[in-house]
Amino acid sequence: MRTNWSQAMQIAAVYVGTVVGAGFATGKEIVEFFSRFGFIGMIGILMGGYIFIILGSKLMRMAAAIEADSYQDFNLYLFGRHFGTLINILMLVMLLGVSAVMLSGAGAVFDEQLGLSRLTGIIVTIVFSIFVMIAGIKGLFAVNTFVVPIMITFSFF
Repeated sequence: MRTNWSQAMQIAAVYVGTVVGAGFATGKEIVEFFSRFGFIGMIGILMGGYIFIILGSKLMRMAAAIEADSYQDFNLYLFGRHFGTLINILMLVMLLGVSAVMLSGAGAVFDEQLGLSRLTGIIVTIVFSIFVMIAGIKGLFAVNTFVVPIMITFSFF
């Protein structure tokens, strides 16, 4: 079996972007939290990273094996019809809440850093998000392949 490293790196970038917060958090907070505890904190970071890698890869392989088209299909498979429906409703509410917070953050960045109105930031973010959604999985890969390496670079500095 031949490995396509380009596709593997794109999937890794999407996963890192998702775990770290889709570009709205640098992960620096996590490092600072664990670094307060010295060597034991470093072990915590390594253990957390290892768990994310193992569980993430297992869940992705499982979703591919059942040919899930969405997180909703996957939740129904994992939790059954009744509990899976409840989980899907909870995830929808959380996604709406996270979207509101991210749009608010985008508006604040435009206001504080660029001197533009918050509404401009929110509208630009919504329009950009719509273009990414129209592009589908390729758009998601493209954005994360661009954003995640920049995010990692800035985290090092």
